[in-house]
Amino acid sequence: MLLSTYLAKHITRALTLICSVLPIVVSADQHQQVLATSNGDWVQFSFENDAFGLINTSDNGYSNGLEWSWGRAIVDDFDELNMPTWLTGLYGYSYLNHGASRQYQISYSVSQRMYTPDDLQQAELIESDRPYAGTLLWQSTLRSFGDGIADNLSITLGLVGPGSLAEQTQKQVHEIIDAKEPMGWDNQLSNEPVFRVEAQRLYQWAYTPISENVEFDTVIHGNAAIGNLMSDVGAGMSFRIGNILSHSYAFVAQAASRSNNGYQVKPASELSWQLFLTLYGRYVFNDITLDGNNFTDSHSVELTNQQAMINSGFMLNWQNWGLTFSVIRGTEQYKDQPSTANFAAVNINYRF
Repeated sequence: MLLSTYLAKHITRALTLICSVLPIVVSADQHQQVLATSNGDWVQFSFENDAFGLINTSDNGYSNGLEWSWGRAIVDDFDELNMPTWLTGLYGYSYLNHGASRQYQISYSVSQRMYTPDDLQQAELIESDRPYAGTLLWQSTLRSFGDGIADNLSITLGLVGPGSLAEQTQKQVHEIIDAKEPMGWDNQLSNEPVFRVEAQRLYQWAYTPISENVEFDTVIHGNAAIGNLMSDVGAGMSFRIGNILSHSYAFVAQAASRSNNGYQVKPASELSWQLFLTLYGRYVFNDITLDGNNFTDSHSVELTNQQAMINSGFMLNWQNWGLTFSVIRGTEQYKDQPSTANFAAVNINYRF
């Protein structure tokens, strides 16, 4: 517990300081030659689960996540984006609308995530552990990037509560794999609409070609978000080695499974790869899955504001297919948490 608190406190401070003082050393000429190119539209399926985390596998806390994402090809001008009129209006008035000076991509996702206490077979409310909660979310993300700098803006809408169908999903999966039946879903949070608006900036710092086919870089990222789903500010640093780095810095995320990797970076006959390690710290102001419902009485626990995480894994692209595997290890998210966050994730994407 002391180690978790120390990491959350000092990694957050250190990364915030780094983001404010480090210079950008990638030249504009380099990136004019290596900006991302797209092979077309794309789809992606993501699966997150703590049962196949590499350390202390479990079925509690953040228990499971499913996400289906899709996106458009990268374009050279904001006005070329093909998206609904109401989103065009929202994003058009934002700071991301730079006309033809950058490249752009719009993507969407639908996700279901579930959170459970440590003891799944106790039907009574466990007041000292986190609430049963499920979310069903729709998200749109606009990326604007060029010259080693990327800005991402996301809008998330959805609900928490029985309407997410998280209870039915978990029980059905546990029946199929013959796992213990979760008994406490009667204590889950009530239905409540949720939203979240998140802005992120990324810098590809110290990009270094090691050989003709191997590159190394460091990507610094900071984000801020507000909403009744979660509000937080954070900063992180990703270290990567591979042969697709100059094209893919705009798609780095603190949790690799939450990044929509809809880009084509090499000819279809060549293998593209990267290994990555991300350190990330954040200050969380509110989290409905821990704080409980805002408009009705519900179970809640005491939120730990300072949090940190480590994310590592690899990414492969072959012809039109892509695969990402990542493992996330985090510090305490609420007071007296019996086990810290530990889950793994798989992404499979296809470009067409």
